[in-house]
Amino acid sequence: MLSFSVAVLSAHDAVRSAGLMTWEWDNGKDSISDLSENDKHFFGFQSEYIHSHLGYGMDALVSFWDDSMDRSMLDWQGQLFMRYHLFGERTFLDPFAEAGIGHAGTVRISDGDELQMSLYPFVSAGLNLVFSQGFYIGSRWSYRMDEWEIPGTEYPTPELGRFQMSLSVGVSYSSNWSHRDNRDKNHYHYD
Repeated sequence: MLSFSVAVLSAHDAVRSAGLMTWEWDNGKDSISDLSENDKHFFGFQSEYIHSHLGYGMDALVSFWDDSMDRSMLDWQGQLFMRYHLFGERTFLDPFAEAGIGHAGTVRISDGDELQMSLYPFVSAGLNLVFSQGFYIGSRWSYRMDEWEIPGTEYPTPELGRFQMSLSVGVSYSSNWSHRDNRDKNHYHYD
C-alpha cells in the first residue's frame, strides 16, 4: 500500500526557488570592477523554506573551466544555510542575514583525478525584491570565515575565494498571496 503526504503551508510560510549566478574572488581585489577572467563564476540553483522570519535552505553551484594545460575542470559548491528575513517573507523589500556551512571541490572531468574538497563556514547579507504573485530577484554578499579539510580523508583543499556575490531570479510561493489579494479586494485585514 502506498501512502502520500501533502505539506500545507501555514499563513506565515513560503517556499522559494531560484536560479543563481555567483562570482567568487579573494582578498586582494579592491572592488568588484577588478574581477578578471581568472576569478570564478558559478551557476546553479537555490531553494528555501521560510516560516515567518526564519528560512532554511540550500544552494548547489557548478563552474566549468580549463586549466593551464587545457584540461576540462569542474568546480562545485553546496551550501546549507539558515536565513533571517528582517521583515518576514511577505514584503516587497526583503533584507536578510544568513549563516551556514558549505562543501566545495574541484576535479578534472576526463578522469576524476586532481580531486580537492573542503568544508567552510560562511556568513551572508542580502536583499530580495519580491513582486506580487511571487516573482523575485535578489543579491547576496558572502564571506567565508575559514576552510577545513574533509574529516577522515586526505584530499587537499581547493583554493577558495573569501568573498562571493550572488544574483538570483526565482519564484516564491506563499499561502499569503491569496489572503493578500482578498484583503485588497474586500478592504478588510487579516492579522
